[in-house]
Amino acid sequence: MRFYGVYKKIRKEKFKKLFNLLFKFLKGYVIIELYGRGAERFLNICTRRGIGVRNASRNADGSVTVCVSRQDFKLLRPIAYKTHTRVHIVKKKGFRELHRRYKNRFGLIAGFVLFFVFMFVAPRFIWTVNISGNESVSTESIRDALREAGIYPGAPKSKIPDGFTVKRIIIKRNPELMWAWAYISGTTADIQVSERELPPLVVDRDEPCSIAASCDAYIKSIRALNGERIADGGSVVQAGDTLVSGRVPVYKEGAPEKYMYVHARAEVEAYTERRESGVYRLEYEHRTPTGRAENRVYLDLFGKRINLYAKEESSYELYDTSEAKYTIPGVTLGLVTYSEVLAETEPMSLEGCLQEAKEDLEMKISKRLGKNAVLIDEDIQYDYVSENEITVRLTMSCMEDIGVEMPVAPETGTEEISIDKQEN
Repeated sequence: MRFYGVYKKIRKEKFKKLFNLLFKFLKGYVIIELYGRGAERFLNICTRRGIGVRNASRNADGSVTVCVSRQDFKLLRPIAYKTHTRVHIVKKKGFRELHRRYKNRFGLIAGFVLFFVFMFVAPRFIWTVNISGNESVSTESIRDALREAGIYPGAPKSKIPDGFTVKRIIIKRNPELMWAWAYISGTTADIQVSERELPPLVVDRDEPCSIAASCDAYIKSIRALNGERIADGGSVVQAGDTLVSGRVPVYKEGAPEKYMYVHARAEVEAYTERRESGVYRLEYEHRTPTGRAENRVYLDLFGKRINLYAKEESSYELYDTSEAKYTIPGVTLGLVTYSEVLAETEPMSLEGCLQEAKEDLEMKISKRLGKNAVLIDEDIQYDYVSENEITVRLTMSCMEDIGVEMPVAPETGTEEISIDKQEN
């Protein structure tokens, strides 16, 4: 409640200041310079007569610069005559002056109005959708799923569903994905995915290699397409064990021992248990904005970023960052906003903490899964570390292809026949 009171007071002062500036602009004001020895007496008389003079400052030549409203400016002539002060108008400002100067430039006025409307409306929509983590799954397929979930350029942020719903739709439309999540930051939606099938270590099919186990597992079946099978179904293997060898012996009665080195290929089905753990707090941080913010503007011209500010880091100790981008072909105008916040923690339920921990651990495990992984069962356990901290352990039982290609070189002291060439 203390933080809320401070925040409310700051908001009230900021609103009052903004209202005064707006009222001042609508009424119009004049910036004047006062010359002569009676400048101070001039200001004292203005104060006694209720004439509002603001922002008084003394210049290097001894003159005094002040601001006065257009209405009060008409009352200054007798005071200037009485104090022998010369008044010089530096600049006229306000709505009247702006209207007089630009009243016939309708295109410029319309452009300014549309620009400010766009600046106000644009942050309420998603303008950029970035997708990362996919290799075999096409980006267009993920974009179609996102459109079904309501995430696309121009989508209103208020109608975007929660992260769990977005994840369910993406994986349902793309079964090759193991994990997905949507992060909304400003006008940008960053979509991160993890595929079930990982790319092989050896890409060149002309190079000899063996098939090794990527992790500890119980082998269900091995179908060797090329090479010599070492392990059998029903065996237990450890990470790094050779399953199918690329070093194939060639036997000929009465001849010396010879070997043929090939690019081994195999289909391996194995039961695995993937484990991951982490420490999580039974509380979450509640961040309350103070209303203060700093902006950093940059320009991106055909891939080259130009910063339009001197200091990149924010002066606030604790802040949230948001970024808005306004793009036309080849040119992007970016606005990075640092919003100051006050942080206080609030307790979280055990169920909520376990759900967050499960999502985090699932993402970490999914990045290590082999090809064609299928989830069979999940088990989550936790222990209390302290009153507000728990250790969460997640075990995922999967059926996956654990075979990875490992380069193999001919051994010294043996005779090599040839390297078997495989078609890509």
